[in-house]
Amino acid sequence: HDLRIATTSQSDTGRTFSLLLATVENMLSQDAAKRKKTLIGLLTILGAANVIVKKVMVSYMYNYPQFVSITQNARNILVGVAFTFAGALCCSGSEKLPKAVSGVTKDDLNPMKVDWIFYTKLGILESIVATTTYFAYTYLTGRLVILLSQGLIPMAYVMKFSSLVKFEKIGISLIFIGIAFLLVTKIAYSNLYDDECYSKERGEFCQICEDIDDESECIANDNCEYGIDDDLGNLQLIWTVLLVFATSVVQYLAVRLKASADSPSTKHAAFPNLALVSITGFGFTVILSIVYSYIADPDVEVDNWSDAFRNGFDCYRGENSMTDEGCVDDDCWLATAWTNIFFAVNVLYQLTLYRIYEERADIASDILLISLSLTVPLCSIAFSLPFFPTVGDAPDFDTYVALILIVVGLIVFRKGAFSVMEEDEEEETERDGESMRQDVSGVFAHQ
Repeated sequence: HDLRIATTSQSDTGRTFSLLLATVENMLSQDAAKRKKTLIGLLTILGAANVIVKKVMVSYMYNYPQFVSITQNARNILVGVAFTFAGALCCSGSEKLPKAVSGVTKDDLNPMKVDWIFYTKLGILESIVATTTYFAYTYLTGRLVILLSQGLIPMAYVMKFSSLVKFEKIGISLIFIGIAFLLVTKIAYSNLYDDECYSKERGEFCQICEDIDDESECIANDNCEYGIDDDLGNLQLIWTVLLVFATSVVQYLAVRLKASADSPSTKHAAFPNLALVSITGFGFTVILSIVYSYIADPDVEVDNWSDAFRNGFDCYRGENSMTDEGCVDDDCWLATAWTNIFFAVNVLYQLTLYRIYEERADIASDILLISLSLTVPLCSIAFSLPFFPTVGDAPDFDTYVALILIVVGLIVFRKGAFSVMEEDEEEETERDGESMRQDVSGVFAHQ
């Protein structure tokens, strides 16, 4: 019965992808000005939806980030391989289908025409970013994760800071200050918690204890203590640092590796590329999920992985397994819907990015920067809504200050970057635009 449901779900998902891809392709069959506006709108909507839906998904799958990270990677493999074979065997060159499918050729099925060393490096880097974001999104608030994930732009330009124009330097500095401000306040808050009801397992977020305000009621609960839990702030600081490192340093390395791709063996259509990156990164996703599980909440040792995966699959199907036995009870009733929605949104989002790269370099860069400057505040507003799922309480003023700094920095940076491009000759503009597009595009890849 479960297999039949899963098979039907995959079939429906495939038909939905095809319909959505065709609709998007029709929307983009316009003149350059209208197409640019359409791409900005698409990337902004899908970029914000990708972040927001991911956060909602992990809130329902809270106890199973290992299951989420590994199964999402496996799904990417299945979809990438399925559409690659479909495109290569029956749809290559078809004018009636989206380029993401019709652009696949039989050469994409030939393993001898793949640079496996290149894709292994890229798969490992991408798996670090993806796995880290799944875990960090689980344990950090939404307002925090969207701001902490903007470190790639300053990372990409720090090595050539002296050659930037004034507005570029100001923009990069504001983004850096915004992220640094969040890190500093996070360190400060880890030592400034008030007396509260918290888990006896120090450093573990406990929803049951969190909901208790009365000291005597807290003491009466076997799972809780009353006082100051310094370790909780320290644990959240660890995920904060890991997220910044993954989305800035590691993602920068991935972007530079992509920029070095200069042969047919390293350049493939959208779906073959998705499949290759997911396949080569799958093993490292499993390894990193095991490592992260030791600092997860609740932690999962290797001996207990079979139970964790079985419970994770039950949660995906909407069935609660962990109830009255931990600090955060399962709340899986909408896990199936949100997990499938996220997967669909994420694939469409990646394909939209791939389509934008086909535009002229300066246009693509402009689309990416405008969309990013809109996506960050949209996500921050969504995460500030009182009914939005979150983990624990977080002070507000630091995220609002960082939001202003980062968004203004993005806007100022774009102004400076494109003032330079307008002054350059056409060939110089194309080269600088390509460099900037590669640097900026990585910010979107694993939001």
